[in-house]
Amino acid sequence: MSMTVAELRKKLKEEHGFTDEEVNVKKNILKAKLALAESQSEVFDQAEMEDDIVGENKDEDVEIQNVAEEEPVVIPNIDSPEWSDYVMTHFQDDEMDNGHPTCDGLRRVTELLIGPIVGRKVNVIQAPSKNNYGTSTVCCIVTVMNNMPNHILYQQIIHEEDAADVNKYNTQEPYHMHATATATTRAEARALRKILRLRTVIAAEELADDGVISDYGDIWKPDDQIDEEQISLLDVVSERCDVNVLDYVNSGEKQYKNIKEVSKTKASEMIQHLNKIQQGKSEKPVGVGTYDANWRENR
Repeated sequence: MSMTVAELRKKLKEEHGFTDEEVNVKKNILKAKLALAESQSEVFDQAEMEDDIVGENKDEDVEIQNVAEEEPVVIPNIDSPEWSDYVMTHFQDDEMDNGHPTCDGLRRVTELLIGPIVGRKVNVIQAPSKNNYGTSTVCCIVTVMNNMPNHILYQQIIHEEDAADVNKYNTQEPYHMHATATATTRAEARALRKILRLRTVIAAEELADDGVISDYGDIWKPDDQIDEEQISLLDVVSERCDVNVLDYVNSGEKQYKNIKEVSKTKASEMIQHLNKIQQGKSEKPVGVGTYDANWRENR
């Protein structure tokens, strides 16, 4: 559409900053000035757009450079000394109890780092009864599909098993009242720790409270002789601690020629101490050898 002289002058003045004197010319000159002004304006706009693009690219380059400068997360080998510390960084606050991972947390981190848990088998070795002082012993087998690329068993099924025993002499209330369930959780936690290759780490459920019952007076008289149930329990816990039973029994002030010379009260103290060794709360006595499965033959 053709513009009038008045329209041309108005456009030049309002949009391109021309003065009254500069637009006081003939129509053909006004048209030429407008064409030149609009042409220069397009060039300027294009230049600004290119500057904006360059600026955005620079920002992107900076962001990319910053990302590149961030140190990559180095995943240690599962057999390396750094592996346990690496695993422990993956537990949430609500999955830790005084620095110890819970069984729930161990399940989640196992599936996060190793692979999905595809099976769990529980075998109750003994149920609590009056004859075994309310002890429940449970074995748990955990099966995991290994999806960890740098694992020696990558894309294979992993089985790990462990056992736990619970009674009122190694577990606080109210958990010892549900001995089988508590033993199951403990056994599963130990199996998961094996799968995760956690070293020097005890699960929260494995810890016995300092307030566990230490008096067997409601079951026997203090001077009663140790019985077979206690001897069996000593054997089980000693094997888990890799402790020679006879060496351990004679590591105190009193020496015993035969395991039957030990009183029930002293046996209960020994069992509790062995439980603390297993939990990492106490040290194995100096001079005590490793577990010998044939110790009964020499007793």
